[in-house]
Amino acid sequence: MRKSHWLLETSDVHHKLDSIYSPVLERTACDLRENKQGKFEENGCSNMKDELSEETLVQAPASAVWSAYRGLELGRLVDKLRGHVVGKVEVIEGDGGVGTIVKLTFPGTSGGYMKEIFRIMDDEKRVKETEIIEGGYIDLGFDVYRIRLEIIEKDAESTIIRSTVKYEFDDTKTELASLVTVKPLQTMAEEIGKHVSEKKYDAKNL
Repeated sequence: MRKSHWLLETSDVHHKLDSIYSPVLERTACDLRENKQGKFEENGCSNMKDELSEETLVQAPASAVWSAYRGLELGRLVDKLRGHVVGKVEVIEGDGGVGTIVKLTFPGTSGGYMKEIFRIMDDEKRVKETEIIEGGYIDLGFDVYRIRLEIIEKDAESTIIRSTVKYEFDDTKTELASLVTVKPLQTMAEEIGKHVSEKKYDAKNL
């Protein structure tokens, strides 16, 4: 594993995005086709899978950091702390649990956006995983682009935020690998950690 919302920050990438409608739920780089016997087989292509991960130490209790990351609270904090950089977050469907869909509209006039669905929301393990299903990296050519956020207690007053990007694309599109980064997630972790520490989040308000 190589080490280095979810978020695209560079204007170069923003300009590559458009509003092509391309809903993707559980896609792989190889489509399946039905043969004459009614069975499905792969069309012969292959896909590349990889991930990037980064750990960020913040000075705040794990329960309080999770309160900021879980459900829809993360989107509200992104709007407040990073909205001028990453764009506006809006809820399309759901209440913050598994199956919730949110939309991030990038700043500026490019019209770029992405939608993601919440795949995992585990309060016990403090793990949240989302997947981009439309726009953003999907429009750039990725077949799968998932973000996994793990809140790990280090001690009573400090926490490790592990941010991981898992991605897949057709192995003929190797240039896409250079677009993958966890830096925006790391920056977000640092800012949210600072915010939580200053605001003293109530960990009971889950």
